Amino acid sequence: MNAKTLLPLLLGATMLASTACASARSDDDATLEKRPMSAVLGAPADEVVPFEGAGGPTGVGVSPAEDRAVAAPEDLAAEIGSNCSQSFPPPASLPCAIPEAGPVYYVSPSGSDASDGTAPERAWATLFHAVKAAARFSTIRVAAGQYTSAVVHVDRELVIKGGFDATFASWDPDAHRTVFVGALSLAHDHAIWGGFRLVTRGASETGAPLVETRHRISGGTFLRNYVEIAWRATANQHSLHAIAAAPPEGHRTRLLCNDVYVRGEGVSSSPSLDVRGVAYSGAGSIGGEARLSSNRICVDRGRGVLSAEAVGGAPADGRGAARVTLTNNLIEAHGDEAQGLRAIRGVGFSSGAADLDVVATNNTVYSETDGIAGAAGAGGGRIRWTLMNNVVFSKAGRDGVNVGAKGSSVVTLAESSGNLVFGFMHDAISPTPRVSTNDDTSGDWTVREVFGDARLIPRDDGPARRGAMNVFGDPAYGAVRTDVWSSTRPLDGSWTRGAVQ
Repeated sequence: MNAKTLLPLLLGATMLASTACASARSDDDATLEKRPMSAVLGAPADEVVPFEGAGGPTGVGVSPAEDRAVAAPEDLAAEIGSNCSQSFPPPASLPCAIPEAGPVYYVSPSGSDASDGTAPERAWATLFHAVKAAARFSTIRVAAGQYTSAVVHVDRELVIKGGFDATFASWDPDAHRTVFVGALSLAHDHAIWGGFRLVTRGASETGAPLVETRHRISGGTFLRNYVEIAWRATANQHSLHAIAAAPPEGHRTRLLCNDVYVRGEGVSSSPSLDVRGVAYSGAGSIGGEARLSSNRICVDRGRGVLSAEAVGGAPADGRGAARVTLTNNLIEAHGDEAQGLRAIRGVGFSSGAADLDVVATNNTVYSETDGIAGAAGAGGGRIRWTLMNNVVFSKAGRDGVNVGAKGSSVVTLAESSGNLVFGFMHDAISPTPRVSTNDDTSGDWTVREVFGDARLIPRDDGPARRGAMNVFGDPAYGAVRTDVWSSTRPLDGSWTRGAVQ
């Protein structure tokens, strides 16, 4: 089934009604009152300024001693085909700028690593060499073409920017496709990687690690990239993480304006593979501050998959509190219905060894089982949720929003306001939030009544156009000022629920 056949199914589906959860407020916690619009407005949270502020290398990962090339997929030019409602690859990337700073170096498929890289006619040839040879606090411009270094590890203050034509006179990452088929390790708070197509199609080799992680962002900014992973695991592998984006304690990661498509395949006779699109767990588990903003993400169904999660994780180590902020994302999670897979989550976080704050504002989340899920994990840490203006939906799912057991001393739903939840057997938001305003959990809506078409733009007469809270620039909710398309949200007046204004 492809996107063209799935969309009529979604748009025409009759959603299951559920018991409405009335908006409520706990009078015993006045400190959690939502701050008014007059709250101090800081700089836009997603403004990227190279090399500014504190930060350093994360210490996660190492660069190989020598460059090793990997073969590009033979079918690289073929469309991937998917069950996602969004298009992958998209017809156009999201319109986000990739800044430059400092001296400029150049990389081109026609270049040479024996050159000095300081001019287009003296461009380097490989990304592996460029990130080692470029001076700190500089920009590396990369021309269209294929780059095949097996691993590129960035642990210095660099901007690596793909999307240039052969002469470096024009920059357009959609027109000038800069393809990287290796694995990326971004490991410095001031590293920026943007404008690339990171494409992986293939299979693990015998002796591969139990957890297959294709790209690791332990620090820095991953900006306006297209990530496509279609991967077949070996029998001994139990997890596929497309992007591991957990910052260690004292560090930060930002994933902004990316398109991420993931399809994993395990052993069909004994499904055991766990697939995650953006994972905040595993080696280098979250202990710092992570931001996921204005991304389009889909974890597609695949054979031999036991569970699938588009975004999620847990702080397995670290002494300080961790924070994950999700804003303006379009998120989809699909499963292998033919094998009865029901462990499918759009967003899922659990507590761990460190305390964790999860803030989700104006996201649109589709899941075939659970929309936003959470739990009390091992380790003694607490998890605190804030949910604002999200649209969470399914065509016949189980739980719309269930972030932990009622009465748990570990899990707190501090606020749930302006959210729209429908299409699940249980549309109620659980546990009861301490503060709640304008949540719509009636379950009375269909996808066609809310969106109307495949772009997930709210209908003018639909419920996503009303009931949202205006939290313009408020840092408590992620300092949101724009939508997924970088269109400015109103400073005053009505907002829409979900990622699209």
